Amino acid sequence: MNTPAVTDSIVQNRRRYRHNRVLDIIRSKEGVSRYDIKKITSYSIETILDITGELLREGFIYEEAGRNGRIGRRPVSLYINAHGGYFAGVEFNSQRIQGVLLNFAKEPVHGEMLPVSADDDAAVLLEKVETVIERLLAARPSGGKKVIGVGLGLPGFFDPETGSAISYDFLPSWKDIPIKKIIEDRFRLPCFIENNVAVIAMAYRWLMFREEPEDFLFVSIRTGVRIVPWYGGRFIFEGKSYVGQLGHVKVPGSNRLCNCGERGCLNAEITDPGIRNKMIEMILNHRMAGISGRINGNLECLNVDMLKEAVLEKDPHAIDLVQDSAVKLGHCLGMMVDILAPNVIVLSGKLVSMGGIFMDAVEKGIRQNTINGSTSKIRLVNSTLEDNAGAWGAAVLALLRSFEFETLQI
Repeated sequence: MNTPAVTDSIVQNRRRYRHNRVLDIIRSKEGVSRYDIKKITSYSIETILDITGELLREGFIYEEAGRNGRIGRRPVSLYINAHGGYFAGVEFNSQRIQGVLLNFAKEPVHGEMLPVSADDDAAVLLEKVETVIERLLAARPSGGKKVIGVGLGLPGFFDPETGSAISYDFLPSWKDIPIKKIIEDRFRLPCFIENNVAVIAMAYRWLMFREEPEDFLFVSIRTGVRIVPWYGGRFIFEGKSYVGQLGHVKVPGSNRLCNCGERGCLNAEITDPGIRNKMIEMILNHRMAGISGRINGNLECLNVDMLKEAVLEKDPHAIDLVQDSAVKLGHCLGMMVDILAPNVIVLSGKLVSMGGIFMDAVEKGIRQNTINGSTSKIRLVNSTLEDNAGAWGAAVLALLRSFEFETLQI
C-alpha cells in the first residue's frame, strides 16, 4: 500500500512527465494547436489546457492565431519562446575549451574559446572551464529568461554516477575531478556531463538531420578514435565513458606504440598525434621535402594541417601516408559495419577535410573487411562541423536533459 508521500511523488512525476511531453511536442512540431496535442497524447482537453497554461506562465511558449489562412475560426497555434530559457555548453580537449550559449530554439547567442596549454594542470584547466561558463552566463540577453542548465562534453573517461572526471591521457593531472559538483556549487545550476565525442555527435544530429530519425555511426578522429552509434532515437553508448574506443582495436601488421602502452592500436595509426609521429619518421628519412623545407628542422611544429598542404601540393609521400592510414581506419570500421549495419557513417576530424583522397581510402578499407553486400547502401560523409560543434552539442545536452526530452515518446 502506498503511503501519502509515495502517492504524492507518483502524482508529481506523472505531472512532470506530461508537462515535459507537451513542451517537447510544441518544441518539435512548430505551430501545433491544443487540439493537435490532444490527438497526439490522448490527454483530456482539461489536462492540455492546464499544462499549456502553465507553460505560458513559465514563459517557455507563446501562442498566436493560426497562420494557415483558413476561412472561419482559426486554431490558436503554440510555439517555443526562443528567449524562454538559455543553455550553456562547454566542450574541451588538450588544445582548446569551446563554449556556446543557446536559446530555447537551439539558436546560438554567444560563443567563447580559451586555448589549453600543455603546461596547464587540473586546477588551471578547471579555472578556464569556469571562466568560459561565467562569460556565457554573462552574455544572456537582458530581456531573456534565466539560464536553465549547463552541459559539459568531457574528454577521456568519467563516472556518470558520481559526475567525476576520471582521467584523460593528454592531461595527466586531470584525475578524479568531481566536476559536476564543482560546477553546480559554483553556478547554482544543474550540470549534465557526457563524453565530448558524444556531444559532437549530438550537434551533428541536430544541425544535419534536424532530429530526423535516420540512424548513423559517428566517428571522431582527434587525439583518439571514438565511435558513437545513433540507433532507434538515441545514442547506444549514452552515459558510458569507456565504450566506443575504436582507437584501441588492433590493426593487423602494425607495431606502433600507442599512448595506452600497447602496440598496434588504431590510435597510433590515424589520430592527430599518430599522424604527426609518422610525419616525423618520413622527414627523418628524407621524405616530404616540401614540409621539411618549411620547418627548418623544427619537428615540434609539425601538424596535420601541414600534411594537408603537402597533399594539395601532390607530394607522393604525403598522399601515401594519408591513404595508408585511411585504409587502416576503414579496416577497423569494417567490423563495425558488419555488426551495426549503419545507414550513414559520419567522419569527423582534420584528416577528413582532405576529401576524396582520404574518404575513398577509408571506403576501400571498409570493403576489404566486410561481408559481401553489407556496404551496398552505406553513405560515407564528412561531418563538416565547426570547431565549436562540441560546445553546441553540450548545450543541446543541457536542454534535452533539463526537460527529460531524451526519454519521451511522441
